[in-house]
Amino acid sequence: MPIPHLWADWAAVFAFGWVAAMTPGPDTAMILRNCLVFSRRDGLLTAMGIATGICVHTALVLVGIGVLIAQSLLLFTVVKWAGAAYLIVLGARALRARPHAPAPSAEPTHPRCAPGLGGSVAFRMGFFTNLLNPKAPLWLLAAFTQVVHPGTPPAALGLFGLTIAVAALAWYLLLTGLLARPAVQTRLAGVAHWIERAAGLVFIALGLRIALSRQ
Repeated sequence: MPIPHLWADWAAVFAFGWVAAMTPGPDTAMILRNCLVFSRRDGLLTAMGIATGICVHTALVLVGIGVLIAQSLLLFTVVKWAGAAYLIVLGARALRARPHAPAPSAEPTHPRCAPGLGGSVAFRMGFFTNLLNPKAPLWLLAAFTQVVHPGTPPAALGLFGLTIAVAALAWYLLLTGLLARPAVQTRLAGVAHWIERAAGLVFIALGLRIALSRQ
């Protein structure tokens, strides 16, 4: 695989990982809850648990894609086009996001109002929140089938998988740092729908990437 093409695929994977992490969902809700109700440390450990769950999903999805390529290139192509369609549908839905109801005052959920969860508990909560999310492998499958080709070297597969996990972890750590200040939650509530709409545009662009490709 030519180096420029490889790095273009890597950039697409990084963008997907970052935007997917930014999209509100169970992972974000769990970090929000643990950070505001308990402590910043619990939020950070929850984020690390979620990133670990992403690594598990990523490994399973990449192995599955490898099997598809080895067994049937036609089947792999069908799955790849299905992944593109899935991304476009998700993006279209996200574009219709509406403003959320104002968040309740963060004052009752000050980190000191409850004892800490403990490192292992917070980590496990994040890990299983992601691991048991049935949408997680679908998101990853939709992303990887756009950039993985029969000639993609194993080292590139590992790089793509690590990129998804690192991009998600980076966003969750940033989110945790912001949520350490309860007043930020109220401000974010007013622009959450714009974040979701921006994510929708990115998902549609990633889906069209394969639809317009000559390969």
